[in-house]
Amino acid sequence: MLTAACGATLDDRSLESQIAEQLGDRFSGSAWTVDCPDDVEPEAGGTFTCAATSDSDQSFDIAVTQENTEGSVTWRIVE
Repeated sequence: MLTAACGATLDDRSLESQIAEQLGDRFSGSAWTVDCPDDVEPEAGGTFTCAATSDSDQSFDIAVTQENTEGSVTWRIVE
């Protein structure tokens, strides 16, 4: 579970950084860039999609689910 501190919207930059770091751990040797929407309002159970791309041009979508309104989220790779 990740936490993206929030105000009126989720902190997309923090979330992108956290997901990219975890992808780097999962796929050793690759650096990742993650792009999430910047206007997601905190909503328990809300979902949205981020795009992930590695430095070796591997790419896929990331499905993100908001666990609560405080910015806690879980994510999974969409296959």
